[in-house]
Amino acid sequence: LAASFCFLTPLYRDILVGGGVIDAARYNARAALDEGYSIALVPGGATEALYAMPGRSDLYIRRRKGFIKLAIETGSDLVPVYSFGESELYGQMSASFPFVQKIQKKFQAVFGISLPMITNILPRKVAIVSVAAHPITVKKNPNPTDAEINEVLEEYIKSLERVYYKFADKYGAKGQKLNIH
Repeated sequence: LAASFCFLTPLYRDILVGGGVIDAARYNARAALDEGYSIALVPGGATEALYAMPGRSDLYIRRRKGFIKLAIETGSDLVPVYSFGESELYGQMSASFPFVQKIQKKFQAVFGISLPMITNILPRKVAIVSVAAHPITVKKNPNPTDAEINEVLEEYIKSLERVYYKFADKYGAKGQKLNIH
């Protein structure tokens, strides 16, 4: 899945579609799951990009409940995945200039996309290693309650924390706390 705005640029759209990427609109994700496909998504999305900076491990998922609700509605298992090294690729100006983050948040609120102010154009040469936790089996319920959604979200977060701390020392995040917003 990719954000809707990714499909507005003609050549980029063609590359995405050719690679099997679909618009992350809820109805598209649901249709894919209903047809028996698996989907991959980054729940933190644009907001999480603003937190990504070297030496930190930040996830923005506490307010991202739509993917949990969709998993419950369709009875789709969730597989928490953490990718070590991603936050090391680019430096951000907001690390040195806190007012930049305020501007970024305002920009995102107005335009719906994030504007990470990176300090390097080319990504740093860093190994990226993705580790997956055990799948979380989700019981199908076409009308989940907020309590059910929150319960599965907390299970998802705990699973991410377990896999993060199990592999942090091995994959370059030794001593880094996983911050979940």
